[in-house]
Amino acid sequence: MYAELKRKICKTCKEEKEINHFAYSKGNKDRLRYQCKECTNTYNKKYWSKNRETYIPQMRAAGYSFNPRRVNYQLIRNYGITLEEYEKMFADQKGKCFICEKPETHPDKKRLSVDHCHKTGKVRGLLCNKHNRIIGLMSDSTDELQRCIAYLEKFKN
Repeated sequence: MYAELKRKICKTCKEEKEINHFAYSKGNKDRLRYQCKECTNTYNKKYWSKNRETYIPQMRAAGYSFNPRRVNYQLIRNYGITLEEYEKMFADQKGKCFICEKPETHPDKKRLSVDHCHKTGKVRGLLCNKHNRIIGLMSDSTDELQRCIAYLEKFKN
């Protein structure tokens, strides 16, 4: 039946769409979900934002926030370093941000962020969420940061 079907109507948005717009579901006769992927994503985002406070404590209690295998995989994929290398950097920095020399204070962050050059991909160090975001918002530009410093110095009381 799946091979014969070319288009399907989404039960939520009522639009007829090609079958590649529907996720697989082995429970349905045609093996496709009733909602299109777009409607499913919209529903999931609304549901998650509405019920976030209920699920986060459960996820943390289940150890979801720190699965060493998952963290190691993400570090290798995103930055080219292993969890061991991260932990060595963390120990060398005494668990503190390279810039402000304070531990991570953001309530949703358990670990310091890996700061890296977006051009070369080279890891520079570990930063707290605030300083990692500042550098990212400045597009790794020392010129922009210098102008920000000059601006703050100009209007210093």
